[in-house]
Amino acid sequence: MKQSPSTSKASLLKTLKKKDQEIGILRNILAIMPGNLYWKDKNNRTLGSNKHMAKILGFNAPHDLIGLNLYEILTSLDQNLSTGTIQKTDKEILKTGLEKSYEECGYDIHHRPAVYLTRKAPLYDAKQNIHGIISISLDITDRKKMEQSLILAKEQAETANIAKSTFIANMNHDLKTPLSGILGLSEILTHRLQGKNLKLAQTLLLASQQLYSFVDQCLNLSNTEHIEKNQLFSEVTCFNIKKMMNDLDALFQPLIQKKSLIMQINYDQLTSALLIGHQWCLYRILLNLISNAVKFTHNGSITIHLASQKMANEAILIKIIIKDTGIGIAAKDQQTIFDQFTRLTPAYHGLYEGSGMGLYIVKKLIQHIHGKISVKSAVGKGSVFTIHLPFQTQQIKEVAPKPPLLDSTQCAISPSRKQRLKYQTDHALSILLVEDNHIAQQTISALLSSFQCKPILAETGEAALKLFKPGRYDLIIIDIGLPNMQGDMVAKKIREKENNSVFKVPIIALTAHATTAERKQHAACGIKKTYSKPLLRHQIATLIQNIIKKQKSV
Repeated sequence: MKQSPSTSKASLLKTLKKKDQEIGILRNILAIMPGNLYWKDKNNRTLGSNKHMAKILGFNAPHDLIGLNLYEILTSLDQNLSTGTIQKTDKEILKTGLEKSYEECGYDIHHRPAVYLTRKAPLYDAKQNIHGIISISLDITDRKKMEQSLILAKEQAETANIAKSTFIANMNHDLKTPLSGILGLSEILTHRLQGKNLKLAQTLLLASQQLYSFVDQCLNLSNTEHIEKNQLFSEVTCFNIKKMMNDLDALFQPLIQKKSLIMQINYDQLTSALLIGHQWCLYRILLNLISNAVKFTHNGSITIHLASQKMANEAILIKIIIKDTGIGIAAKDQQTIFDQFTRLTPAYHGLYEGSGMGLYIVKKLIQHIHGKISVKSAVGKGSVFTIHLPFQTQQIKEVAPKPPLLDSTQCAISPSRKQRLKYQTDHALSILLVEDNHIAQQTISALLSSFQCKPILAETGEAALKLFKPGRYDLIIIDIGLPNMQGDMVAKKIREKENNSVFKVPIIALTAHATTAERKQHAACGIKKTYSKPLLRHQIATLIQNIIKKQKSV
């Protein structure tokens, strides 16, 4: 049926009215949109905007902006503003037809400095030709302030963390000096006293060992806070894992025998090759895990299984299982035992000693070398800790194994063993002791005297250099932390004085703590070995024995 002209006109008017309504709705939406919204043609003439944009530019309504040049409006508001960057961005969008997002500075509606996140896109006409640009900017000033606050807070936290680590390191140094004296003098007394007095001296020695061990754990915790930056943890070396296990077995045997326990080490298809990797990390992991197994086992045994699985490119996966018949761990506690400062029995209960840092350090070290650790346990039935660690391998014939790791923690927790050595020499060994701390002076001098050595004391590096003459001393012991002149510099000057002398006096250094890089620096200055404080009786015995052997071979 054909519509009459009047009907067609009415239908058209209805359609136009509907379109006007839709356009009105869209205009209202655009007008009240947050942020700054505008669109313009290729000649930078404004075609439209929202209310917020108009107000920021100083106009009452969006229609007041239509036809005006936006660059001219911006420069009139701020004479110092350069529109060069804006024009360059606009030209790029018109040329490429690509959208672009960026941050820019400007002003808010109250003419306060603000930061905007701006997104611009090409504006197309009905024929899909680029007609201009549409832009929307959101005020992100508060977000940027929050970002800056977070960055500042992060920097402050890192600074505080470094300060804390420095404080812990300094605290350990200050504590270790008097503790070294207590530990050394206690050890001397255990070799000089008898009867009840000997038991008292042994108790004093045990107490000082326990305190020293705790202080050393605090230092280890400080190191693990910045594990990625710590050269001690990052050093990769070639080592024999069976030799390491033998050293650990010897370390724990006195305590195992005292508790009437049995410790077995089983090598289940373990590679005979040397391992290449983080030796110090592995040693510290095993030291803590075995120490816990011995501590919490009162009857029965500790069994350690080691196995290896070949991987690609000379890589190998080492699996170590440490199983004990100790008190066990409740299921609810098995996830928290690896948390920092976590102890299942508070210190004031007096049941077990410890700081709650051992397993936390273990987890951090295992993560550092990309390994895994798991635990299975039940109360009263013991615990099983399983670790998987990746290493590279190298055949034994190619590289000789490195000597065993000996550190202050090892010495502190290991009961002193009486040395049964015969020292036969034509004269008392003359030893130059360069140490500024009076407690350390007395302790080391007493230890040296107990081996019929003659200690000559120098309190400063300058005094040591005045006393030194080539061939005068059989051994020089230097504290690294001397006033005015560091111990390694003293050693370097001594080597310069020796010049081309046939006999090079062995020099050893003492320090409360030293990184791998610092130890290498000491070696470069002519120091044969750096010992962590305290220097204990069995270490001095070994030094003297080596000197005598060398003298006899000449």
